Amino acid sequence: MLSTRLSPTSHTSCCDVDTTVGGLCLPTAQLCDDCTAFVFWDAYHTSDAANQVIADRLYADMVSAGAVQPCRGTGTPPPPRVVVDGGTPSTHAAPPPKP
Repeated sequence: MLSTRLSPTSHTSCCDVDTTVGGLCLPTAQLCDDCTAFVFWDAYHTSDAANQVIADRLYADMVSAGAVQPCRGTGTPPPPRVVVDGGTPSTHAAPPPKP
């Protein structure tokens, strides 16, 4: 991912796309040696490395703007809150079966 930040390849994709099928990466396509150095996976989709850079930047901007708080917990997320039949939220993983 660091290579994407320092010198990304944005003029071509990691996957040698087939333009006869709209620029998508096919199972038989030739792939690049280091996909972290590419901004695009195929003609339309950003690479995982580029997506991580985008997500990191958005999150950092949201934290600095006070829109979200950084996670300072124990690493264990709280149980999901489920509303059953319009009632109050509970921590049940699934609503109880109806009689």
